[in-house]
Amino acid sequence: MDESMERREAEELVRGYVQAWVSRDLDQLLDTLSEDIEVIESDGSLYRGIHEVRTWFETWHADPIRGRVTRWTITRFLYDETEGVATAEWGFGCTCYGVPAAFHGASIVTFSAGKIACIHECRREPMETPPDSRGHE
Repeated sequence: MDESMERREAEELVRGYVQAWVSRDLDQLLDTLSEDIEVIESDGSLYRGIHEVRTWFETWHADPIRGRVTRWTITRFLYDETEGVATAEWGFGCTCYGVPAAFHGASIVTFSAGKIACIHECRREPMETPPDSRGHE
């Protein structure tokens, strides 16, 4: 928890992290993260430490994945200054292995010493069959 961080600073870090993925800017990405960063991706993948995140970023953009973030738009940003925790809702688009994908999700972000310490991403999956309001299937 980073008790001294204001909302503006937290939002700038989160938006900087997102923009680094869109612009494929490794230096910008690393500038937003603490040395002991932990990233839990929406697919459950876990990356610990700045060196592991660097390798993930470089590998994701290289062959054979050829990943490219085509859009990552933050639609809502909330910050609890007491807890030092931010939540960002977003729309995301990318290509991997030449295949496009898009989905909505959210990130829970914590901070330490003026940097992002943990990002836990959640992907929103559409319900295949909405539940019946009367409890019937």
